[in-house]
Amino acid sequence: MAEGYDTTSALHESFDGIAEAYDRARPAYPRAVFDRILAHADCQHAPADILEIGTGTGKATRVFAELGHRMLCLEPGPNLARFAREQLAALPNVVVEQVSFEDWIPGERRFDIAFAAQAFHWLDPGLRLDKLASVIRRGGTVAVFGHSSTMAPIQLGDAIQTAYRVHAPALEQRDNARLWYSSRQSPVWAELNASPRFGELDFHAFEWARDLSPDPGDYRHHAGGEDNGDAHLKNLLAHHQVIVPVTDGRLDLGPWQQVFYTEFDGRRPKRLVIKVLGE
Repeated sequence: MAEGYDTTSALHESFDGIAEAYDRARPAYPRAVFDRILAHADCQHAPADILEIGTGTGKATRVFAELGHRMLCLEPGPNLARFAREQLAALPNVVVEQVSFEDWIPGERRFDIAFAAQAFHWLDPGLRLDKLASVIRRGGTVAVFGHSSTMAPIQLGDAIQTAYRVHAPALEQRDNARLWYSSRQSPVWAELNASPRFGELDFHAFEWARDLSPDPGDYRHHAGGEDNGDAHLKNLLAHHQVIVPVTDGRLDLGPWQQVFYTEFDGRRPKRLVIKVLGE
């Protein structure tokens, strides 16, 4: 393993303890991503053998599996692996193994496609590319993809990252996972491009929007009869910026903004950068 790499860190394993909540909050991926991967691998019309690394709750798994492809899915978290098996139980072409990619022993198994959805940055950088290359059949495809927020225009986003770097390094670090997948300047592209183990590289960005719709599940604050709590919370969380009303020099928070500050974000000291619009 690479020096300093820690597969047992609390951050690395934190999602496993909240598998059901993680599944509700985690966005899916546009169908166009999967169509492009299959086209690149020339597997649109025949079942392929596919290896998934970091299955999570199975959101990307399901798309390939419902198209009839044979899936071997590696998930190190016991709760996430259990949840994925339950969610995918009706698909006999899916096998979920509870094991990390680093500890997994492939034996003679080889695949047409290997992919990691929002998981590549968790893998041991000392072995991930060599091991990926070793389990792909000749002419096979490795696909690495993930979400990258584009809520702020590029110039504004760069300015925000600079401010984080200078004044709040922890926030810059929190954004790094998104930057892994954002462009041809991203760490993923640079790492793959520098490796002699892979041939032609293909980068594509799919623009799509996630509806800020009310949570259809058991969102507790809907018990009072309202149905828009989820959208209000996401409005407050978007790109670490908050727009709040001020009346007579005092915060004038609406009900859901109060819920966010008192229950979700907690009563704690906060560092604020304030931009004032109006008189």
